[in-house]
Amino acid sequence: MKRNFVCEFRKYDKISTIFDLIGGDLEPKQTTALGYLFNKSRSALNAFLKLIGVKVTFDKCIVDCEAQCKEKDNNGRIDILLRLYQDEHPVKAIIIEAKSVKAKTSEVAANNQVQKYVSFPQLKGFSNKETVTLTQDVKTLVEGSTSITWLDLVNELSNVQGKEPIIKDFINYILNIKGNMKHYEEEIVSIPAGNSYEAVVSSGIYECPVEYKRNPQNPLFITFREKGGGAMKTLYKLGAPDKPCGGLCRC
Repeated sequence: MKRNFVCEFRKYDKISTIFDLIGGDLEPKQTTALGYLFNKSRSALNAFLKLIGVKVTFDKCIVDCEAQCKEKDNNGRIDILLRLYQDEHPVKAIIIEAKSVKAKTSEVAANNQVQKYVSFPQLKGFSNKETVTLTQDVKTLVEGSTSITWLDLVNELSNVQGKEPIIKDFINYILNIKGNMKHYEEEIVSIPAGNSYEAVVSSGIYECPVEYKRNPQNPLFITFREKGGGAMKTLYKLGAPDKPCGGLCRC
């Protein structure tokens, strides 16, 4: 019987992805990673458009990272520019100002910056333009721009991470950037499931031992580790923060 070929790339004995090559400490690296995800995953792109409330029909998307007004012109760069087309006709342009997952920059400051880019020559022919700010902090209503947080984005992507492996890879990349979003590190429950791993995955139920007290107070996500190395395959979004396990387990 013929078997499908399986190949894994590892670095320091750990499974590695394209995002390890990009790196993550600097803001341009993070925006490049997000732009790359949009370019390679229609599911991730659609999840982002749903998050910002964009409903348009398109058959082509051009993703630009660090787009400049003019070459060698020091008037700023667009972190991520999405240009959507239908039958080669411009449909909508989305200008994204993405601040580092480690930065405390406010969405108001980010909005003031992104509004400077709406007249860039790359937007010629687009009458329908939208500006988006992506920051670490809790969002507020900002006039003239859609404001979202990295938490909003990860939550939305987690809903479609099973559709394409690269989405899960990106989520893991963002969550593991050193010094970033501390609230993620405090609110992910990682449970060693051992021999019960397959039963947990197939049934969607995990019964917490009474003595297991390492759960955060209000976790956002939960994952289960396999025996023999403790690898994590899936990050589950939780929906009942009033329970110790977030509502997935029978506590």
